Amino acid sequence: MAKKHMLKFIIPSFIGISLFMFPVPYNGEMTIPIAIFSKNLLNILTPISEYLILGVVLLSVLMTLVTYLCKPRVIIENTYLKSIFKPAILWVIIRVVAAAFVLMIFGKIGPEVIWGEKTGGLVTASLLPILLSVFLLAGLFLPLLLNFGLLEFVGYS
Repeated sequence: MAKKHMLKFIIPSFIGISLFMFPVPYNGEMTIPIAIFSKNLLNILTPISEYLILGVVLLSVLMTLVTYLCKPRVIIENTYLKSIFKPAILWVIIRVVAAAFVLMIFGKIGPEVIWGEKTGGLVTASLLPILLSVFLLAGLFLPLLLNFGLLEFVGYS
C-alpha cells in the first residue's frame, strides 16, 4: 500500500516538475515544455480563438444571470458550479460589462476606441488567444504540482 501512495506522489509530481521547471531546447532557444505545448495549442486554436473567447464570455454571463434570476437547483446545490456561476454582485456586474464590451468589439458597434485594432481588437485578436491557451494548459497540468502532495512536501521540508 505504501508503494502505491509513493507512486501516486512521485509520478504526477515528476511530470509536473518536468513540464513547468525543466528548460529544454526548442527552435534554437531554451524554454519549458508547457510553453511549447501552449504555442502549439495556440496555433491550433488561432482560427477559432475569437469565437471561443466570445463563447466563454457569453456563457459565463448567461449562466451567472440564470443562476441569480432562476436559481436552478442543479447549480445552487453543487458547490463547484455555485462557486463559478454565483459570484459576488460586483463580479456579476463585471461579467455583464465585459460581455457588452466583447459584443461591441466583435460587432464593431459603438465608438472605434472600443473595438479598434489598437484597443479591443488587439485584446481579442492578440492577447486573449494567448491567455486562452496558457490558462487551458495551466488548468490541466498545474494540479500535477498542486494536488498530489508535492506542494506540501516542499513546504514541510
